[in-house]
Amino acid sequence: MHRPLFVVTVLALGLGACSQAPSESAGDPASDPSAAAAEHGHDHGSPADPSGGLWFAGDTDERHMIGHHSFGEVRVGRILVHTFLLENRDAAPIAIQSVQAACHCTRVARLVAVTPEGQEIEGDPLAEGDLVRVPPGARLELEVRMDTALLQVPERERVSILRVRTDSEVTPFLNLELHVKPLQLFRVNPVQVELGEIPVHGGKTEVTRIFKSDRASPARVVGVASAPEGIAVELSEGSSPSGPMWTLTMTVPPGWRRGVLQEQVHIETTDAEGEPDPSGDWNLTVNLIGSVVDDVRLYPPTLNLRQVEADEPWRVEGMLRALIPGARMRIVEAQLEGDIAQYGRIESEVLDADASERGTVWRVVVSGDGGLPPGRLDGRLRLTLDDSQTPEVSASITGWVR
Repeated sequence: MHRPLFVVTVLALGLGACSQAPSESAGDPASDPSAAAAEHGHDHGSPADPSGGLWFAGDTDERHMIGHHSFGEVRVGRILVHTFLLENRDAAPIAIQSVQAACHCTRVARLVAVTPEGQEIEGDPLAEGDLVRVPPGARLELEVRMDTALLQVPERERVSILRVRTDSEVTPFLNLELHVKPLQLFRVNPVQVELGEIPVHGGKTEVTRIFKSDRASPARVVGVASAPEGIAVELSEGSSPSGPMWTLTMTVPPGWRRGVLQEQVHIETTDAEGEPDPSGDWNLTVNLIGSVVDDVRLYPPTLNLRQVEADEPWRVEGMLRALIPGARMRIVEAQLEGDIAQYGRIESEVLDADASERGTVWRVVVSGDGGLPPGRLDGRLRLTLDDSQTPEVSASITGWVR
């Protein structure tokens, strides 16, 4: 059965990003010589003056203004690399002024001019001026990288174009085309699980779900290939209106070290034919991101008065929250420290009080009637709680007094 080739297009500045190629350009990579795994390739374009300028390596009687390379079918998530070769047939150096790519999935990784004597002149893809100057008779090696994980519509035909701008009067512009069909056996939703704030003594659980991209595909999820030590991971199989579904449940347990959490869970799958994949090329990766913090937090963590007049009233407010579901606390004592201590007062109010006047959320207001000394203001609010795991919460108070 004929399968459309996916082509990704990186267009020149001002054109659309990765866009769908015309249907008549679709073809089976197996029957298209340009889709083979050759290191370099090019396609026909508009002929120009053959007396000089940049030529794609291998061009002889006719100049091709479009360089073409096909990666064929690849798995989503792979980083693809190809080097285009061009030759300077001018009697003078040619400067590569820019290589414009509108699709964020593709970028120029390296530019090197190689003289006939073998000397290499390294260019800078990020330079504000000329990226590299190619001497007469020299070869330009232009390495392009494509991140297939950034392609938004797998299984579709696309063509990706980069536009090269030079100072040559003969070849002021050249286009580079990259063709690829990324195969995606499964969809992970979400592929990055955001845990947000994780109370240190409470832990947190989140789930993500895995679906087949093609419900008729024999591919299937096998199990958990690897997971961070200490994080509980459970994979269960079920169904959805779109076909089979696997639910991945991940739990960060109580007592996890405070700070940023960045972990990965790897899921083992079969290949596209439903056969075991010992290489692991088709395995899925789920990113787990969060931050382990105290069980009770004051928001915002810094109370900022910004700019206040010395003789005017001032006020700043914060919200105290218990992050463990069902946990409640009471503010036992509140005090101000530093410059602000003799000018301010503290008021607190529980927003969801129970019979014992404990709650999950408290409003805390620090205010004053004026009299603050001019200049930078530094102080601290300190709250004592009846919570055994978080007996104290504090926040800095900053501002500028005019």
